[in-house]
Amino acid sequence: MTVNIGDGLSYPSKDPQWVTKCAIGSLCAFASFLLLPGLVLAGYGLEAMRLTSEGEDNRLPEWAQFGDYMWRGLMTSVISFLYLLIPT
Repeated sequence: MTVNIGDGLSYPSKDPQWVTKCAIGSLCAFASFLLLPGLVLAGYGLEAMRLTSEGEDNRLPEWAQFGDYMWRGLMTSVISFLYLLIPT
């Protein structure tokens, strides 16, 4: 399996509304010190990975499901924290 870095870097710009979606993501990243926007951003990233892994079109997910993204981000954060507690 070969990895094309150019495809990964150009992925966001393949969506016609990429500027708006990236601006919303940037605002969430900037406000992530409030915790909830960071959880939403983590959930959004999971959704983008899920869509890409299922082979759906190369569009960014819509920002319409803030509650769902926050829930997924919270679950990912909790699981990651619990995983860190396992001694090696």
